[in-house]
Amino acid sequence: MKKNLKRTLAFILVIVLMTALCASAFAVGEDELEYNTYDEYEEPVVVVLSPSYVTMQVKDKTTLTAYVEGDGAGARYEWRSSNPGAVSVSGSGKSATITAVSAGHAEVMLTVTSADGLRSDYDYAEVDVSAAYSPVSVSGGTSLTLDEGAEQKITAGVSGGSGSYVYEWETDGSGVINVTDTM
Repeated sequence: MKKNLKRTLAFILVIVLMTALCASAFAVGEDELEYNTYDEYEEPVVVVLSPSYVTMQVKDKTTLTAYVEGDGAGARYEWRSSNPGAVSVSGSGKSATITAVSAGHAEVMLTVTSADGLRSDYDYAEVDVSAAYSPVSVSGGTSLTLDEGAEQKITAGVSGGSGSYVYEWETDGSGVINVTDTM
């Protein structure tokens, strides 16, 4: 009986020691606890613009759309262009219309700030603007055959487009042509 009593007491002592060791190994002080509830912390604001890269020609218009999380009621949306001379922006809320004003580059940015002003995020879209393409029309004959030594005046009229024009005349490879360009 004494042997069983000793074994039982030894077993109980081992259990008590293990419990004490385990409890101290997993004990966490009140100041070490992390609170991650929405009662104490607000969700962060996250902004993503689409598309993130746009190529345009002068006078083109397109729409940027924002995916926003955590903005909440009363949030403020601020759209702006880094280069209003190249790209203008007109927007409210989660979408904006951008207009290509002149050739150049701009970043169009949306900043969203929570109503309490404590949380904000931004994203931007890169915008490249090239000069507008204007069609050019040419008038005049399409072919001309001359005898050797003969001369003929050829006239071509050009309209449309912008800037200076470059003329290129071609032959079928069997003759020589001299061209004088005048504007």
